[in-house]
Amino acid sequence: MKELSMQEVENVSGGDFNDWQNGGLAVMGLSLYSPVTAAFGLPIGGAMFALGSFYSYW
Repeated sequence: MKELSMQEVENVSGGDFNDWQNGGLAVMGLSLYSPVTAAFGLPIGGAMFALGSFYSYW
């Protein structure tokens, strides 16, 4: 066994939180099909997007 390099660690962990931004946008986009899904999807997708936006500056 050997210690992982920094690049290998980033590849395994997904890099940074930008996937949260893209995932939040996808959840918000898919939730617009009906009012029921919008009631649940928009707050959850918005929170995911906000989390990704906040942590992308660190």
